[in-house]
Amino acid sequence: MITRWIPAVGVLVVVLSACARDEAEVPVIAPEIGWTALSKLDVESGARPQSLRRTLTKPVRIHGYVLPLEANEGGVTSFLLVPDRSYCVHVPPPPPNQLVLVHLERPLHWRWVESGIWLTGALDVVQEKSEFGGFMYKMQKLTSLERADW
Repeated sequence: MITRWIPAVGVLVVVLSACARDEAEVPVIAPEIGWTALSKLDVESGARPQSLRRTLTKPVRIHGYVLPLEANEGGVTSFLLVPDRSYCVHVPPPPPNQLVLVHLERPLHWRWVESGIWLTGALDVVQEKSEFGGFMYKMQKLTSLERADW
């Protein structure tokens, strides 16, 4: 087992190595990324520090709250993940570097909207033409969505 602390991002990465005799692929454990690290994105220019550039487009795990954008009778199909339950889309909106845009193939049941969730996937930076303005994050390749137990 290899444990490595990445101080600039504030992430502890644990990688489990397979035994020499066992050729089965060991699943990669996505490191957790925090909202403080995400706040380093310059929402006007899209500039980001090296520590954040190394993290983008690679699997990460992040927790937050669902702010629904689109829904149908089955539940929420598009939402913003935000760091705090009190954030809403009313004026003034949260800063774009504190938003993660998520589109789902299958709707998220409404009861999940009330609690915190964990997402695992690759984050990327996109420039959205919306009321939120500027550069923000988008979850690409969502691999896991779990209810948080806090």
